[in-house]
Amino acid sequence: MSVNVSFHNVDHSEALVDFIKSKADKLQKFLKPSEKVKCLIEHDSKGFKSRLNISLIHKNISLSSKADDAFKAVNEVFAKAKRKAVQHHEQLGQKLH
Repeated sequence: MSVNVSFHNVDHSEALVDFIKSKADKLQKFLKPSEKVKCLIEHDSKGFKSRLNISLIHKNISLSSKADDAFKAVNEVFAKAKRKAVQHHEQLGQKLH
């Protein structure tokens, strides 16, 4: 899955980008082919924040998660995204693929 990854107040990390791509590939199993994901990693004085914008059928969802570690924040936000995507498709009465 192609995922757009951006950083704000965080140095670009290939390891983190690879981790995000891996999570996005796993999330793809719960998305329709036309649905897209964008990820933003931010850092402030309180820690890391991962934001995920998902363009689903008939709905855009914005999710976020905060943690002391960027990888943990990404892991948490993708877990939220999986639950939301499954819930949304169930509401639409659609089966995956």
